[in-house]
Amino acid sequence: MLLRRNGQTSPGMDYGISVYLYMDPDAFTGNQKVLVNFTLRVQDQIFGNHIDYTADKLFPAPRDTMWGKENIIKMKDLTDPTKGFLVNGKFIVQAFVYDIGRSDYIGTTRDNENRLAM
Repeated sequence: MLLRRNGQTSPGMDYGISVYLYMDPDAFTGNQKVLVNFTLRVQDQIFGNHIDYTADKLFPAPRDTMWGKENIIKMKDLTDPTKGFLVNGKFIVQAFVYDIGRSDYIGTTRDNENRLAM
């Protein structure tokens, strides 16, 4: 997991925290792919009003081994004591990862036709 404090990425955007998960592409053999459902959560430690971000991702994808959310929480919300995210100088980020399915990629129909024609 990678946490990054962001500056203003565009005019008028608030400073925030970004959270990313990294998938090691060497964890797979051959053409194996895995479809995964992710949820990233910044935990509200007092009131239970968590910030969740959920999506599906196909791994490994060429040059795309990270998934996450830029500015998942604004710094002003993180540091606001009435919001419950920062308690005793600490905040909690959780990642829930569910393996939906796996397959061995064999290429497109055209790729297979080209191989058979050779």
